[in-house]
Amino acid sequence: MSRAPVPPGITPAQTHSKTHMDTGAFLAGQAEARLDDLRSGAAWEALCDNLRDLGRDMLASEFAADDRERADGYRYLLGLLTIRLHKLLYQTSPENPAFLRLMDDVLKFGLDNPDGVNSKTCDLSDAYTYRLYGRAGGERFVEFIQSGANGTLSNHFLNDFAIAPDGRFDITLSREPVPGNWMPLAPGVRALNIRQIQYDWDAEGYSEIHIAGPGTGPTPECLKSPPPAQVAAELRKLGAVMTSEFAFWQDYTRAFRREGDNVIPADQPLAQSGYSKVRAAPKGFFHLEPDQAMLLEFDDPGGLFWSEALGDTWFRSFD
Repeated sequence: MSRAPVPPGITPAQTHSKTHMDTGAFLAGQAEARLDDLRSGAAWEALCDNLRDLGRDMLASEFAADDRERADGYRYLLGLLTIRLHKLLYQTSPENPAFLRLMDDVLKFGLDNPDGVNSKTCDLSDAYTYRLYGRAGGERFVEFIQSGANGTLSNHFLNDFAIAPDGRFDITLSREPVPGNWMPLAPGVRALNIRQIQYDWDAEGYSEIHIAGPGTGPTPECLKSPPPAQVAAELRKLGAVMTSEFAFWQDYTRAFRREGDNVIPADQPLAQSGYSKVRAAPKGFFHLEPDQAMLLEFDDPGGLFWSEALGDTWFRSFD
């Protein structure tokens, strides 16, 4: 198939700018304009226009080479929309955080790791103190990733902390040290992401993990009705994020496809959504004729976990 021009280098921080659902820029100082958008229906129409154009962009992509890939492309867009709707509708504030699971074994993007829960996330702020608690499971590892505006800020693992004989653990997240299990909050932190990886799906269970912040109140924030102007801003931001996120992952995929088929380049960037100082994920495209097979040879990379994952042209993994 034809190849699109290779985009400039992809940096981890680009993921945040392309996928972040912050509506502040659409709302700050523009409350009256957003109310006009709400009353006229312009905010909803803008979202619908973005989704229409997104379908056209998918069909125009070189990855939509046949009917199978076009059908998978539409399913990918539906999954991406579902993930972003969940993020928008169920999001909680840094004052009263709760974990939201974005990706699972059906809703996928960014070549997620099929051996784990890759995107349990909540918003944080370094202005507060949090309690992270639960019961450890039997999975290979549990990683806590603090991220900010420009990528990953810190990485911690559950087995770095004291765990009671019954599996229970309790960790304090704060700027200042405290006795016992303490995870320092990185300056500028915006989110805590959790990656839980299994080696044996049948024998290893997932850890139970909760978070509590300083906020209190009988009604979860996602059940409260936002200000009308904010809803209009959210509709506009959702459409804009869908467009920019689809474009980002297309460019990201092209960035390592430039080497051609059946080649895995050694040096590749990691998007912020998966960026970590302690992991790497080389990728490549392969193409086989009906009578061909692929043999993948490499040295044991060592480490706590490694695997091979297959994905489709829309960068979704197969189980």
